[in-house]
Amino acid sequence: MTYTFEIELQRNNVTPSQFLAYARSRVDSKGGQYLRSDLDLDYFRRGDDLNFDTWHEDDDELRGIHEKSVSKPYEMQTFISYPSGDKYNEICEFVFDDEKTGHGYYYLLNVQTPREKAENATEAVQDAETETEHAETENAAQPAEKAPETPATVPAGKAAVLAVSASNLKMGSIPSVSLPAVITCRKNAPCVKDCYARRMSAYRANVGESYQRNLNLYNAAPDLFFAQLDMQMKINRFFRLHVSGDFVNADYFARCAETVRSNPGCTVLAFTKQYEIVNAWIAENGPLPENFKVIFSCWGDWRPENPHGLPESNVIFPETEIPENWKICGGNCFECACRGCGCWELKHGETIGFYKH
Repeated sequence: MTYTFEIELQRNNVTPSQFLAYARSRVDSKGGQYLRSDLDLDYFRRGDDLNFDTWHEDDDELRGIHEKSVSKPYEMQTFISYPSGDKYNEICEFVFDDEKTGHGYYYLLNVQTPREKAENATEAVQDAETETEHAETENAAQPAEKAPETPATVPAGKAAVLAVSASNLKMGSIPSVSLPAVITCRKNAPCVKDCYARRMSAYRANVGESYQRNLNLYNAAPDLFFAQLDMQMKINRFFRLHVSGDFVNADYFARCAETVRSNPGCTVLAFTKQYEIVNAWIAENGPLPENFKVIFSCWGDWRPENPHGLPESNVIFPETEIPENWKICGGNCFECACRGCGCWELKHGETIGFYKH
């Protein structure tokens, strides 16, 4: 049985702020809040560089998927169509009729065939979110020293193959390896409710399954996991760890650092909120490998202990007053990596800002 969520609305004689607030409330009242974008006024007013129309043919994980993105001032669309028939389409447009008010149109469609694995993954995310809400009332809970439990069976076939994304919309042609969001992240992370990677996994079942497969592979056969990760770093100049997810424990981080160190020709970038794990490794082993660009990810006033002065990233909310010394994300990892700027060349003590999305 196919599950379809669809909503369409139009408002006249309203400001952009009033229109977006109405769209949010209508979608949320129908139970679709986990599907819609943030519908943030500042982002809607500004737009960004994500304008494309792509059919994926070269990436095994994405083959046959059609993606379209429009992100212009007061005009946005995200469209994704899968070979299975699953589909996601969100459109948000506003036209001014005078200096302050105008008319807006909003449409959201999500068509998905329920899958047992997708349902189980959703339940796991909901359980993890509940744990996070409890953890937020505690003082800086320490990250778990064990990876989330998964069956330790010997992997075979597809389960024995590391899922590597050859590219994504923001990163361009930089390959990456990811893990499931939330369940591999620290328990008191304040970003869980707004997690973009979690939302993507919820309505792109094949992506969520790939992330889970990587975690299963690490838990069941870590040597095989890191042997394949090592091979990827040997054949690529740039690499990203964890577009989704985080370093699951101290042993995992140590093996990542060693794998990066053994491949000096590959620059590896990773954002993390597992501050204690990284700080402890540096305290015991000294500076990170020169080609390992680890950035401590902050969330507004929620910041880490950073005794080693590692670079930091932070979110730019609509109300954020951007410090003059911050760098601002340019929107395309591949371009920045090739030009030697942005996150890839962020120095100790520096901060880069990302507009909330």
